[in-house]
Amino acid sequence: MKVTKHVEHLLRQGRKPKELVELGFPKRVVTRVRRKLKDEKTTSQPGSQKGKVELNSHPQPAATPVEMASVLPKLGSLESKIQQLESRMEDTETRLDGTSCPWS
Repeated sequence: MKVTKHVEHLLRQGRKPKELVELGFPKRVVTRVRRKLKDEKTTSQPGSQKGKVELNSHPQPAATPVEMASVLPKLGSLESKIQQLESRMEDTETRLDGTSCPWS
């Protein structure tokens, strides 16, 4: 059995790459086979992307009217605070556009 096939077989069994290197397999062979297996695994899963987080994997139950009644005032408060921040940002941007940069 070739070294790469042997390493692939051991990695598929769940052996750790570090363990295989300690057993005497060349580190570059272990690394190459590990990357190959990892690439195969990611390409065999259609629709999945590296680092992708599925947001709706556990759907939340609908809020009750009582919960909605307690949330709505808070939502209105947040919306007004966002509008205040947006107007402050516009004012600041206007002032910055009207002044020259002191370090230029």
